[in-house]
Amino acid sequence: MDAYIPGRFNLGLRRRARRLTLGLLLLLASLLLAYLLPGPGAPRAYGMLLFPPLFFALLFLQEGLLGFGVMRAMAGDPDPDLEGRVAVEGDPVVRDRRKANLLLMTATAVSLGAAAWRMQS
Repeated sequence: MDAYIPGRFNLGLRRRARRLTLGLLLLLASLLLAYLLPGPGAPRAYGMLLFPPLFFALLFLQEGLLGFGVMRAMAGDPDPDLEGRVAVEGDPVVRDRRKANLLLMTATAVSLGAAAWRMQS
């Protein structure tokens, strides 16, 4: 299913499987990176190397599990005929953007928290 449908799951089974697989691989890479990063004597900024793979791992895992394309929802409704419409509270496009914002904030917070934790140790 390639078309964006507001308010509905917009990833097919094949895309969900790809996102889950990529998310798991990135999560394993993040864990390996956290293990291999230098110990307490190294510069603390090394912990931030953990952020990008963990962020994308969490984002892809959320997309795969929920079947919801975050970036597509952030873009909103791609239909040019609907470009000038006013967003109403119950509008599915508004709900999708809020859901996408929540998923992005969750992935960011967990990734930054893990990177900060690694910087402390």
